[in-house]
Amino acid sequence: MLRFCTGLVIATSFLVTACSKKEPTPEQATAPAANPVASAKASRDKAIASLKTQRTEDAAWEVAVLADSDPEVVTALVELMKDKTNAGLGRRLPEKYSSVREASVQSLVMVEAPGIAALKSQGYPILREGLSDPLPAVREHTILAIASLGEHGKPLAGDVFTLCTDSNERVRGVAFDALGKLGVTDGLGMVKLLQHSEPDVRRLAAEAVMDLERVPEAALPALLEVFNDKDPTIRTAAVRAVSLLGAKAAAVVPAAVMAIRKIYPKPDSTSDGDDQAYWALLTQVGEPSVAALVELLKNANPAVQYFTALTLGQIGPAAKGSEASLKSALMGSNAQVVFTAAVALCRIGKGEAEATAAITRGLESTDDLVISNAIDTIPLMGKAGNALVAKALAKADSEMPFTRQSALELAVLLGPAGAAAAEALGKAAVEGDGVPLRLHYLKALATMGPSASPALDSLLKIADNKAENAELRRGALNASVAIAGSSPPVLAILKAALTDPSVDYQAGAVSVSGRMNPMPAEVAATLAGLLAKNKPNAVRRAAVKALALATPPAANAKAALEPLTAVKDDSGYWARFALVSINGTKEPLERIVRDGLKDRLPSVRAAAIEGLPKLGDANAKDLATVAKLLRDTSPVVRTAAATELVRHGPAAKVAVPALGKMLMEPSVEARNAAIAALASIGPDAAMTVTRLKGLVKLGDENTAYAARIALAKIQPDSGPKLPKKK
Repeated sequence: MLRFCTGLVIATSFLVTACSKKEPTPEQATAPAANPVASAKASRDKAIASLKTQRTEDAAWEVAVLADSDPEVVTALVELMKDKTNAGLGRRLPEKYSSVREASVQSLVMVEAPGIAALKSQGYPILREGLSDPLPAVREHTILAIASLGEHGKPLAGDVFTLCTDSNERVRGVAFDALGKLGVTDGLGMVKLLQHSEPDVRRLAAEAVMDLERVPEAALPALLEVFNDKDPTIRTAAVRAVSLLGAKAAAVVPAAVMAIRKIYPKPDSTSDGDDQAYWALLTQVGEPSVAALVELLKNANPAVQYFTALTLGQIGPAAKGSEASLKSALMGSNAQVVFTAAVALCRIGKGEAEATAAITRGLESTDDLVISNAIDTIPLMGKAGNALVAKALAKADSEMPFTRQSALELAVLLGPAGAAAAEALGKAAVEGDGVPLRLHYLKALATMGPSASPALDSLLKIADNKAENAELRRGALNASVAIAGSSPPVLAILKAALTDPSVDYQAGAVSVSGRMNPMPAEVAATLAGLLAKNKPNAVRRAAVKALALATPPAANAKAALEPLTAVKDDSGYWARFALVSINGTKEPLERIVRDGLKDRLPSVRAAAIEGLPKLGDANAKDLATVAKLLRDTSPVVRTAAATELVRHGPAAKVAVPALGKMLMEPSVEARNAAIAALASIGPDAAMTVTRLKGLVKLGDENTAYAARIALAKIQPDSGPKLPKKK
């Protein structure tokens, strides 16, 4: 690892020595030769001491780099793991590792194979010993060190689990948090904690049980003990866990139905969500639930009818026994129940013609909300809905607000297939309410490419409006380039943008120019001029990146790029990348990308990820590399990795667990990149549905909209509906 950096240091040292060579003095001539072992030890001791006192990521990297040439570094790091120094009980250090132990294990991981091997053979016993230390602070920070290992810490998950009942409440909490990262390996043990005497242990166990992906059948008796617990959190966790047993939990169907009837005792009763776990249980049990669900469909409460039809549809072909009851529901007066029954029939594979007729009646209604809900139903129908798409998209310029919004959302969801609504999307991008929604329209138009040409005039209007939001102008310019490339009207707007007084918009325009294919020589020349030292830093950094990604390579910018190659950040990386591209040799370009992926600087690692498309089409090797980088310590790198996974589409399903964790990141950019990647993966990302629903409810407007679109692509009928806005 990091051999390129090490070699560079050695080569530089050689040049300096060669250029300043002098005749040795008599004393130097007779002095003993330097001891390389002693020199290595001095460097090692200094770096280890620095890691011990500073406890920063940079210090950890410095130690890891030495391991390339000094194998004793690994031994020293293992020894350092025995140091119990930490920030104190309940304390964390900003931008630092909170204990010497955590700093040392992270450095071992950075060493890669030799460090990880030593961690497993010698480090795990030290960590296990730390978990039983008499001092709560040591136990707490040992748990944190294990949690920081991610997948490398999974073999210790069972040991961490024992501290979920520690005598110290703070240690217990950290243990539960760590298992959220490592994964619960003792599902039965965690289920039993739902009956623990300490309220906080029960609550935290319930949260952990909600995240379980499977439970052993042996856990069923313990779950039934709390199936009707008075605490709704415990009760919901138990019902959710029972549902994981699928058809093996058929015996609890009557109890689930009884619970639903209690929640909806009257025709006008409503629920605050307590019923959702029971509907999910009936779905997972599958065919053994169908007879009970057919009876529930007769309930006078519309909400019960709606969720019953929804559940039958989610069960799918195994619910074919409900066909007659669902067809009868199509004749009801409640539009939501009718449309949901139509979807259920399509999912079951029976009565598609009757279902299509029901949705068509909805599209022909004069009621704004009815038409809107009919349009929302179309993506849920599968192939049966294809015949209704054109009719729905034609309503994208409707005067009825809910209808128009639903038609526009359908176009966004369909991407290139929604191009029939491009002109309406363009108008909505100009006139719509709120920047986040307008940005999503612009992104959708960009994905449609040339087929969205009817929207071009609207896009150019936004891009040329100096009073408009800079992010919207950038989005409009990007969509314009995607639709019409370097056509005269687009090129005129772009050239003006490259000298715009707004630094944000100018930098954005520079980034967009890097996506032009081909990039006009005059644009490349303008970008080269923006590399001058007197230009804003954001503009310079965007320019060097755009030139690096240019197609064809920007040969006329070579002289301007060369001075930047010595810069030790991502700008220098992009300059070297650009020059290699200009020289036209793929092998060195691949080498610079592969070395960049291992660079010490997060900005360089992120840049290297962005450079992967220049090596060719998405492939399994790159997918494995990028998926691994989702666990990088830097949110910038994780964001770049998630963004790159969009290019891999459904093949990136191996990364779903890591992307699911990214949905909880504090970084908005990282969360949104993860959402986009999950949307591109589709149904294989189903395990993230619960977290995506949470973002729909609690995320900012931009994130909530993106999460809705992702849910529609992953599990169409899983997402809670947002209130429609006029």
